[in-house]
Amino acid sequence: MSKSKEKRIKKLRDGKVWRHLVGMILVLVLYVAITALGLELSVGSVYASKATQCYCTALDVKRAYEARAALGDMQEAMEGALNNYLGVKNICIEDADGAILSQYGDSEIDMEHVIDIQSYLPEDDYEDIGEIVVEELDYNELLRHFLALDYHTREVDNQLFSVDSIDFWYKLPLSGQDGSIYIQTTMRIYLSDVIVLFSGFGINTLLAVLIIIWNILSIIRLFREQRKLTKLFYTDAVTGGYNMHYFYDRSRTVLKRKGKRRNYGIVDLKMVKYRNFCTCYGVEEGMELIEKIYERLRGMIGKQEVLAHAEKSDFALLLQYESEEGLINRLENMAELLKDLYPGQKLSFNMGIYPVPKGDRDIECMYNYAGLPLSSMSADSEQRICWYDEAMKQNQKWERMVENDMQRAIEQKEFQVYLQPKYSTKGEKIAGAEALVRWQHPTEGLLSPYKFIPIFEKNGFILKLDDYMITEIARQQAEWIAQGKQVVPISVNVSRAHFTRSDLAEHICGLIDAFHVPHEVIELELTESAFFDDRQVLIDTVRKLQNYGFDVSMDDFGAGYSSLNSLKELPLDVLKLDAEFFRGDDSEGRGDVIVGEAITLAKKLHMRIVAEGIETREQVDSLADKDCDLIQGYYFAKPMPINEFEAKAFSDSSVE
Repeated sequence: MSKSKEKRIKKLRDGKVWRHLVGMILVLVLYVAITALGLELSVGSVYASKATQCYCTALDVKRAYEARAALGDMQEAMEGALNNYLGVKNICIEDADGAILSQYGDSEIDMEHVIDIQSYLPEDDYEDIGEIVVEELDYNELLRHFLALDYHTREVDNQLFSVDSIDFWYKLPLSGQDGSIYIQTTMRIYLSDVIVLFSGFGINTLLAVLIIIWNILSIIRLFREQRKLTKLFYTDAVTGGYNMHYFYDRSRTVLKRKGKRRNYGIVDLKMVKYRNFCTCYGVEEGMELIEKIYERLRGMIGKQEVLAHAEKSDFALLLQYESEEGLINRLENMAELLKDLYPGQKLSFNMGIYPVPKGDRDIECMYNYAGLPLSSMSADSEQRICWYDEAMKQNQKWERMVENDMQRAIEQKEFQVYLQPKYSTKGEKIAGAEALVRWQHPTEGLLSPYKFIPIFEKNGFILKLDDYMITEIARQQAEWIAQGKQVVPISVNVSRAHFTRSDLAEHICGLIDAFHVPHEVIELELTESAFFDDRQVLIDTVRKLQNYGFDVSMDDFGAGYSSLNSLKELPLDVLKLDAEFFRGDDSEGRGDVIVGEAITLAKKLHMRIVAEGIETREQVDSLADKDCDLIQGYYFAKPMPINEFEAKAFSDSSVE
């Protein structure tokens, strides 16, 4: 899995939990900060309000006393001032020298806890102390003084949440006379004050709690969604079990924890001929079979092993083993338990194994390596279990290199045309040629067809290469004709992959007609394997090509199993006998008989005969006696570049 894809998946699975956590932490921090600041301000506001009320009461008492004292009755003035105001407990009159003139009440003045109002008045108001108003006081300083009193602070801490009172003294200057009046007042704290104080904080707290609860519920919801998403992400749509995403993640975790004595192997288990099964029983039945195979395999693996359905009929396994032989035996037992899973069918399985090296965590790459041996196993092979080896990896690298370079090669004409002459048996002169391809690779040198043609046939690039070869031969023939040379027909291979298109004949005509070349100088050669595809399309295309003036030949005749049947249906012009007819020991002469009868049969069907792979004089003479038309092989000439062919083909007596 690519890093970008893994990052996107991780982001999708992580969701937005971190945002909710950060949001919840921010709400808590803000709540604590706002509450602390608000509580300080609110408590200060309550005390300032209460202190103001007490001061106003003390000021009213002072004025009432001064009004009655002006009438001359000092004691009555004190009693009237004391009795008419709630919260006033004691009044004391002090002269200018500090002596107590009179006192009403039973408490002595606590001089350490007296609030001297005069010390909080602006200097401008000292002269007219009787006219001061509440707003002129420095209440912040007054409040700090009040809260600094040890007695009162202690009382507040102990009695703030109960209905109680706090006593303290105010010292006020008397108007119109020297001296001061001390008034003991009571600050009363009621439950309503507490409720008012904390009501604002209750709203803030409720809001903060609601936000936190919402974040917690969101986190819970996200965790549930992530669990569902993870389950969905790891669930295979066919089996309902685990898929390859789970296999990769879980395998990495298991391999991190593996002990030194534990060996692990990654296995690619593949059901053989699964497509045929689906063709016979239907796709839905095939999917049910895959589900049954998964369930049976799941019961065969341990806790520290991993199983997943990869694709189609492939299953990925991470298995422990002590020895290679032990793992082979275990896999054979698995196959034995799986083969009777579907009634009436004997199921078979191919398995590729890749031993996990120490420290390797690239599970995807290792699983691909485990699947490499499967590509070399045929459906009829007796060997069902194969270990990965380095040669497979090198082949894979070679195939990747070929695929990376093939488009550049065709654009830069790195594919070179080689021609192998065909000689007539009568005059032993050049009567034709076959176009073969070589790849002049910039780093690998000259490459033979067997090193890249099978890869092109597998990935479909053979279509472009065939068009390239047809075009190059048409161009070369046009050049020779323009030079006045006596050209011979050149055969060009047409891959069976071309015969999937119904307009193949028109397509080939378009390539050749671009160079205004007569069609009879280019022969189109197809292999017998093309007959196993859509027969009718093949037959129709061959007839169209013949109508356009092309000769059509069958290559490798005798290499397949339906040669005679193909001769019956295909209207061919040329038959090429496979080189295997002329190799090996033929002491009993059976091969010679078959070749003779094949030539006779072809002549009766009005077909020309080409024998390829001829390497000895005896073979040439024998084929000439059997009336074979053309001979192609190393006895006369190997495949050669165009310039060498020109030198050989266009001499005075070389062309028939």
